[in-house]
Amino acid sequence: RSASNERAGRRSRPAERAGRAPAPRLAAATPPPAFARLGQAAATFSAGAAPTSRATRRSAREDGRRDASTAGSPLTRTVVRVLEVVPTRLRIALAALVGLGLLLGAATVVQTVRRRRLERQRRRLIADVGVLQSALLPEIPEHIGGARVTAAYRPAEGLAAGGDFYDAFELPGGRTAVLVGDISGHGRDVVPLTALARYNLRAYLEAGLTPRATLHVAANVLAPHIGDRQVTIAAAIFDPGMGRLTYACAGHGPPLLLGTDATPVTACSSPPIGAGAPTGRRQTTIALAPGATACFHTDGLDEVPVASGRLGREGVAEELRAVGPEGDSAELLARIVRRSEHQPDDMAACIITALPGGADRWCLRLEELEVDAETLNSGWAERFLLACGVGRPHLGTALLEAREIVARDGTAVIEVRVGEALAEVRVAAPPAVMLPIERRPAGSSAAAEAG
Repeated sequence: RSASNERAGRRSRPAERAGRAPAPRLAAATPPPAFARLGQAAATFSAGAAPTSRATRRSAREDGRRDASTAGSPLTRTVVRVLEVVPTRLRIALAALVGLGLLLGAATVVQTVRRRRLERQRRRLIADVGVLQSALLPEIPEHIGGARVTAAYRPAEGLAAGGDFYDAFELPGGRTAVLVGDISGHGRDVVPLTALARYNLRAYLEAGLTPRATLHVAANVLAPHIGDRQVTIAAAIFDPGMGRLTYACAGHGPPLLLGTDATPVTACSSPPIGAGAPTGRRQTTIALAPGATACFHTDGLDEVPVASGRLGREGVAEELRAVGPEGDSAELLARIVRRSEHQPDDMAACIITALPGGADRWCLRLEELEVDAETLNSGWAERFLLACGVGRPHLGTALLEAREIVARDGTAVIEVRVGEALAEVRVAAPPAVMLPIERRPAGSSAAAEAG
């Protein structure tokens, strides 16, 4: 039966195909556009969210490195290949170190630029300070009275004005006055004190006081203004008509001399102004014939450091001899600067040379000392007389006379005249310090008042 049914089915299928048309198929339903876009988004999300294997990610990284290693310059490819073998943590540490190096380099550049700017400002300020200090120092003509005078000043290293000063001017009778001084300390507070000291000293010399009296009066005037500072001064007057140089020092060394065999006595020298002791007690007069030279300078020249220590007074004298009578103070300072290692203190020098035509007949050396009871009791007066070459018989007589005058007047002046013969001693009462006043005729004063 099954076989007959199968045969019957085969016979009927062609007939069906031939007799009727096949049944129409149903068309697929077309979704709306909104649903289509939603489906596409879901498919994209499913594709992106599909997890990738570790091997796939490693392969992608290797492909990226390979592309980077094959692109760019040879240096870039070399760096990339090196970094491929560096662990990630070490790579991060190296990047941090590189960043830190860049920051330090930038900071170094900024500091270098700032340091150079500050150095330029420092140099300008030092130049301004030097100009300010030089403005307080007068311009010295080459010839003053019967002498050739040169003066020079050099500030110390560093940003601070110094207290060194000098002055030279003409006095009546063709005489030449010289001032050299030093106020302790540096800075702007010293500048007005420098001007105060110089103008006061100049006024006293122009008024007719001797160098010793000038220092004595200046000590009383300047002491209330300088506070705890000290002032060293050398005041001198050169008289070409007599061929002699009279000077007094307060805390200052005697002048260096060329062309003369005079040897000043430094025993019982006066202390600086402000040292708490009376000053202006010593005065020396020496011969300064035409062509002879005297150099007054501050301690900044003596104290410059050299290879063997300090230059010292002998070193300055050596440089003065190298400069010679025809040299000037600026050349002397320049030689000392070249010889020294640095200049910790400011320097001032004034050289005076007697011009031809002056007198050369002066052959004495006068040494003066004003003494009081304390000076006599301490033995200072005796040391002074011995240093001047006074013998014992004359020494005792001079001290006895000095004690009598001191008991009566408070102080006495011992004057020793040293010449070719034995030293001669004179003791007298101190002269009254009086500033000369210009006197007018009686009629002129009355007429002035009436007018």
